Amino acid sequence: MKLKGLTVLATMVVICALALIVPAASAGAQPEPSTPFLISGWVIYPNGAPVTNPSVSINITNTSEVLTAETNASSNYYQILTSSGNVSEGNIVKFNASNGNVKEFNHTVTDAEMTNGGFVQNITISGIAKHVVISEVCINAGDSNESEWVELYNPTDSPINMTGWHWCYFPSDKNWNNSYRNKAFPEGATIPRHGFYLILVSGSVNETPDWNLGYSGHQLSDTAGSIGIFPFDPDTKTAEAAKNGRIDAVGWGTSVEYVYETVNASVPASGESLQRKVSDSINEGAGPAWDTNNNSADFFVQTAPNPQNTGTKPVPPIPEMSTLILFASGLVMLVCYVVLRRVK
Repeated sequence: MKLKGLTVLATMVVICALALIVPAASAGAQPEPSTPFLISGWVIYPNGAPVTNPSVSINITNTSEVLTAETNASSNYYQILTSSGNVSEGNIVKFNASNGNVKEFNHTVTDAEMTNGGFVQNITISGIAKHVVISEVCINAGDSNESEWVELYNPTDSPINMTGWHWCYFPSDKNWNNSYRNKAFPEGATIPRHGFYLILVSGSVNETPDWNLGYSGHQLSDTAGSIGIFPFDPDTKTAEAAKNGRIDAVGWGTSVEYVYETVNASVPASGESLQRKVSDSINEGAGPAWDTNNNSADFFVQTAPNPQNTGTKPVPPIPEMSTLILFASGLVMLVCYVVLRRVK
């Protein structure tokens, strides 16, 4: 009986030893963890202004996974950290960067980038809007009615139906989901390609408004306030959701607390208006579509307001810089061709 007990004890010792050895062997068989691969950079506008809190994502050709960058609301820096096991030399990284305007492009991973464990990719996003913008705001026309109106502009190549959209006015202390005036666009309201849409808030205007809100008396503050255009009723959303889902907004006056983009625009005097720029350095001559999400940088005080409606002749936005370069190159080639012909 004593021998039997020793046999049982020995068997238990062997089993315990095997239990310790097998996991250790299995753990030793695991591959070493791969090294990190960092993709990072800065997002800017063509004029060098930062695109704060940009949306950046990538897709690597050898995986179906979409990786979203870490960003910060107060910075234009982004970073995407993945594993080097997900990336190989020659892979194409498809970038999608947005702040309302979208920039898409491809990057081919090099051997040096694999060795370095990543790469820096700075991104320039167009300052020309690809969506409907608030193009001009008159908060006091200087007439006996202190007339008020808002003009929209469509810089895209197609007409846009605004059914379901909302026009809202916010006093200086109201948040994005707490408007003072809120109107749904008329059913079928459409803004033409490269065209305008005129909203009369109160009073009268020398051009026929496309939409008369019908308010009597002064509505928009002469010192500080905001106008927003939304694809939904912002008062049914959280303040953050309303802000992030806006189509466009402009705030004027330094005391505006919530509804504005980066820095408030200046306050126009009676008889003046706030007008959106054509580009960073151009105010006239093409469609007013400059949009860097900075009201102070995107608008200027217009001393001769010019309300325009859907009947106004369409005006395309200024071409992108690459298009201008191609156009200029084409002109140079044409001139050279003419000169050579004359020499012959």
